[in-house]
Amino acid sequence: MKKSFVALAFTLLMFVFISYPVSSHPGRTDANGGHTCRTNCERWGLEYGEYHFHNTVNRTNKTEDNSIMGAFIIWGIVGAIVIYYIAKFIRNTSFERPVRKRIDITPALKEPPPPDEPITFSGVIIKRVYRKVPFFVARFINNEGECFTIVGNYEDRLSINKEYVIEGVITHHPRYGQQIKVKKIIKK
Repeated sequence: MKKSFVALAFTLLMFVFISYPVSSHPGRTDANGGHTCRTNCERWGLEYGEYHFHNTVNRTNKTEDNSIMGAFIIWGIVGAIVIYYIAKFIRNTSFERPVRKRIDITPALKEPPPPDEPITFSGVIIKRVYRKVPFFVARFINNEGECFTIVGNYEDRLSINKEYVIEGVITHHPRYGQQIKVKKIIKK
């Protein structure tokens, strides 16, 4: 990370300090892209009355062409360095979603009743996990403090932190583990 920061800072400094200096002076150009200097010629490094060109291939001053070529070379090198570090960063970055460990927080009942034998709980719904009317999945804490996943069908609204009496049977889902399949819900 530190190396990429240094590379980014170096690139920004290159943009600031290595830029092609542009100088212009007053006066329009003719059809050939040139004109005769008549104002402040010495200031621009020209003699009074000297005819010269701007932004055309017919330049008389070849050192400008060399400095432009040098600027293109420098910017090409800077661009290559930036692309190299971006590619290196992308190669070293993992875009895969990390695998989450599945933790079963549902404690087993102290002594589970035989399968399909109805049980009755009184307690509070603490979280609605899934709801598509009439089906629901919710987390439920009974009055003894035990936490369960309950599933079933219920047409009315399930309110969190409201007390309910639940009648159902204990089942085991192959993916989600132990659940209580609700047969009847009564609001208190």
